Amino acid sequence: MKGAHPTSADVAGAWRRKLVQSILEPATVRLLRTAKILPGARVADFGCGEGAVALLLGRMVGPMGRVYAVDRCEASLETLKVKAHAAGIGNISLVHGDIDEALVGIPAIDVAYSRFFLMHLSCPRSVLAHIRDKLLDGGRLVVEEPLIVETAEYPRLGMWDSPIALYEALCRWTSTNPNFGRELLMEASAAGFDIDDNFRSQPELSPELARKYIHCTLRASKAVYIRAGVIDEFSFDRLLSRIKNMDVSRIERCSFHTVVQAIFSPTATRKNRQKTSWRQQ
Repeated sequence: MKGAHPTSADVAGAWRRKLVQSILEPATVRLLRTAKILPGARVADFGCGEGAVALLLGRMVGPMGRVYAVDRCEASLETLKVKAHAAGIGNISLVHGDIDEALVGIPAIDVAYSRFFLMHLSCPRSVLAHIRDKLLDGGRLVVEEPLIVETAEYPRLGMWDSPIALYEALCRWTSTNPNFGRELLMEASAAGFDIDDNFRSQPELSPELARKYIHCTLRASKAVYIRAGVIDEFSFDRLLSRIKNMDVSRIERCSFHTVVQAIFSPTATRKNRQKTSWRQQ
């Protein structure tokens, strides 16, 4: 991930997505292994995006399993299709549409997975309850959600402060909850799930990589911020320049935002979990 800052918004966005996946993947892999997703399982990845985790799941469940990659962005699903073909993974079914449409269109599943998906929903508890009804006996829900407020550098010199405040303003405009991680356990419990395991992951970045990540994230999203009216173009460009030229030599280390991870089982079937084998075809 070394080199000059990407110059165009599209290039910056692609670089950011690749970097985010490299930051999050180790903890995600540990979570999926803890969830014991076995060969032959049927798994749905809700809000899969371009499919970074769907591809991991495809490898885990093997040729006898099936991954239902759900997203409302058709372009993202097309990108996933190309990636899956290139990787020789043929067990991913693309499901285009909103969550309500997807839950009608896919069969019962062993595992429901999502990362940074519930944060975008107006009624996450209701969606979780419907997902619960889609799980087979012994099924599990595996979720990752952010705590954007737990992002920092040490010592604190303010590198993250303005970008985070700007992002939170954008989230208010889009009715997104960037700190849904703090509500995840409560919402899942209210939707009829028991907590099997939960973790907090906060990856560390080098100060230079963190600076470049912030700059590219802003660069890729400039049009969105301006359109939302949360900042004017002159102020945005000043912030962008300040981040790009910031001296990070005094920063010892940086932490990416916390990710709250959890594994749940439906309350009604928890007592029978040990008696129910996972799908192996």
